[in-house]
Amino acid sequence: MHHPAIVDVVEDLVGPDILCWTTSFFIKEPGSAGFVSWHRDATYWGLDPEEVVTAWVAINHSNVESGCMRVIPGTHVDTFHQDNLLTRGQEISVQVDESRAVDIVLRPGEISLHDIKLVHGSAPNGSRDRRIGLEIRYVPTRVRQTLQQDSATPPRSRRTPTQCSASSRPCTAARTRRSLGLSGNRCTAGAHAGGESHHESAH
Repeated sequence: MHHPAIVDVVEDLVGPDILCWTTSFFIKEPGSAGFVSWHRDATYWGLDPEEVVTAWVAINHSNVESGCMRVIPGTHVDTFHQDNLLTRGQEISVQVDESRAVDIVLRPGEISLHDIKLVHGSAPNGSRDRRIGLEIRYVPTRVRQTLQQDSATPPRSRRTPTQCSASSRPCTAARTRRSLGLSGNRCTAGAHAGGESHHESAH
């Protein structure tokens, strides 16, 4: 969450005033039948505004055989209509045109950056190896939690997490700057794709 090669590219997208909200490992065991149907993460998280950048870091190979993430490009654009009775972010067509799907194939050490409103899913792991990914989710400091007590951490420092509640103002944190060298890892900003589900280990 603190690595400058990741934080720098997230700042390029949302600006310098950011917090690290959550981190999660997503593991698919070899030959497992688990899959993830098409969905949007923004439906579940209670953040306002819905501005989250997820860095999906490949710990080992994430490819078609091992059940890499698949996305439908362009579906992160908000098409909410004022007369729609669904909560913003929930709307998704029952029939997804899978011919438009893009596989986010990553080598170990590569990352993709995801928008939480993008429609995405993943297939089972048909390979003989685990598929392991680390998701790191960043939010601008103007984002607040509307559902529950929550916290976030400044990624440029090792400070105590900032507390956020449903009734609080947006989280704020003073920014620190250090001279940090970038590593040689490649960074893939794949289609500004959508992060996988928050809690399910099958992803």
